Amino acid sequence: MEYEKKEVVVTPQKFSWKEKKRFSRYEDASSLKSSLLKEGYKKVKIRRCGPEGSQFKVVVGTEVKTNKKGKNNAN
Repeated sequence: MEYEKKEVVVTPQKFSWKEKKRFSRYEDASSLKSSLLKEGYKKVKIRRCGPEGSQFKVVVGTEVKTNKKGKNNAN
């Protein structure tokens, strides 16, 4: 039995996600998300966390700067 080798495509990380605050109710997290979007944040998510997904955390994404030249061009 032969296995086919699949080419692995690597996608670089585009955003760095930082936690702002945790809530026990989704409505509270949603109100913080809407206020952060009004303040000018572009990437805001609400994620489940805690034991059995009983809490909600609001995370904000900032763009990761990438090196256009590549890692091997240190000179």
